[in-house]
Amino acid sequence: MTSLDHSAPHLPAMPAPTALRRITGWLIDYVIVMVPGVTIVGFGLAGVVNGLAGSAGATAAETALDLVTGSGAALGKTASSFWSSVTSPLLATILVVPLLQFLYLSAMLSWRGRTVGKMIADTTVVTAAAGHPRLRAGRATGRAFCTTLLETGLLGIAFVLLITGPRIVGLSLWAAAIVAFWFNLLSALGARRRTLVDLVTGTAVVRTTVYADAAARAAVLARRTSDAAVTAARRTSEAATVAGHWSADAAAVAAQMAYEGTARLAASAPVQQTVTGAGQAAAQAAQLARDSAAMLARSAPVHQVKAKTADLAASVTQSAKDGADRLARSAPMQQALNSQAGQQVQALGAAGAQRARELGGQTADRARQVGGRAQQLWRDRRARRNGLPQAVTPAPLEGEWAEIFEEPDPAALADGPTGSRPTAAPQAAFDPTPSPWPDERGII
Repeated sequence: MTSLDHSAPHLPAMPAPTALRRITGWLIDYVIVMVPGVTIVGFGLAGVVNGLAGSAGATAAETALDLVTGSGAALGKTASSFWSSVTSPLLATILVVPLLQFLYLSAMLSWRGRTVGKMIADTTVVTAAAGHPRLRAGRATGRAFCTTLLETGLLGIAFVLLITGPRIVGLSLWAAAIVAFWFNLLSALGARRRTLVDLVTGTAVVRTTVYADAAARAAVLARRTSDAAVTAARRTSEAATVAGHWSADAAAVAAQMAYEGTARLAASAPVQQTVTGAGQAAAQAAQLARDSAAMLARSAPVHQVKAKTADLAASVTQSAKDGADRLARSAPMQQALNSQAGQQVQALGAAGAQRARELGGQTADRARQVGGRAQQLWRDRRARRNGLPQAVTPAPLEGEWAEIFEEPDPAALADGPTGSRPTAAPQAAFDPTPSPWPDERGII
């Protein structure tokens, strides 16, 4: 076997398959052929059994007649004819198995260069001569014929001879077929895995790289897919980072523009005039309230104080309203109000107006309390002069109003001259220029 392995120096430079792959491929091909072959032989055997059951009666009658007449030659002829008619379907099915194997092997080797079993085992049949690795149709047909002859052909002929005779020839051929079958099969375990059929036909079974190439292509595809995914993720992250930077820069620019617009609006002359006029009006209103409270404290008639307060308040209100109307109709103010920064300032102004209304309501309530307290003090003094009982003392005032409307101490009155009244504290000189800042008591 070793000498046969080295008898072909022109083998193509392709790796030989392992013994396991070689035997696996052969076993798969043998099963593919023998499954339908055994089925066909089974149908032939069933036909033999049916033939024996159907013609047994007629054959027995002919045999009995030949025995009665004493014709031995006729008896042998009758028995031979009966056996041939019964076994002919079985013989036909036995010979169909080699034919089926030959058609399968020749068709697959001529078309693909390998059978189904060799495809699964990842092997193929090539020409042993250098420069012609591709198996041609003639060589493929010769290899299929030799394989069929050694595996099923000799065995089929031996079975036919054993059935029809001469049986000694059939038995000898059967033994030779068994030896050839195993010799051809075991020769595949050599160094190059070449069987007797390969040596006779000049072919070889070699290892292919179909599975390895498919695995390599799958690995390359997976690597490319992974690289593409990593690249896409990196680009997406970079795009998100750039978009975030752009958004932050745009927000910073918008905030800066809004800040600058608000600063320009606040620094504009109309706004400054408005703020100055509002501060002056508030200062005048505060001064008017202080003057009214001082006049009430000096026992001035309440209706005169109220009338003067109303006149001054109406004058201040009308002046503020006229100034605000002229300011609102001016072109710079209209442009400033229609800008985005102006809209923000208007929103802030609305909030300030709401706060001013709240403070105005609180001031009005306090003014009503002061007016009521002043009237009550005036009534009490008039009642004391006339000797009438005093009314119910209202709730005392708090803060600076308590200082203004503080009742004189009776002990201090007793200590002074009879019939004299306490003199009012000297008032500070009136400053016609109001200050927008609150004094030490928190009043503008």
